[in-house]
Amino acid sequence: MRRSSALGGVLALALALCGALLARAQSPSPAPLTRPTLAEARRDMALPSHDDVRGRIDSTAYAFTPAQMAKVWTLAEAPPAPDSFAPPPAPGWPASSARTTRSVSRAACTGA
Repeated sequence: MRRSSALGGVLALALALCGALLARAQSPSPAPLTRPTLAEARRDMALPSHDDVRGRIDSTAYAFTPAQMAKVWTLAEAPPAPDSFAPPPAPGWPASSARTTRSVSRAACTGA
């Protein structure tokens, strides 16, 4: 008796799984995707195309105006920001030795 009840349970589980798979297979498929029109594509662009000028979809990290590009050049000409993680140099030290961890004399390097 136990064998037939176990077989019945497995059979019921198999039928339930098959029913679920068939129900899923018969569900309506999503509508097919269509290509956007030219107006829709241009509407979603950060800088729309026009005439013979190609537009841009993404506006991140791009200079669009001459003023923005001038600022890019100004910032590029400036020296790099100071190293904020290094300890500040002692007063009177030259800038080139500010990042050294210990002082080494020239005589120690040349062996003199």
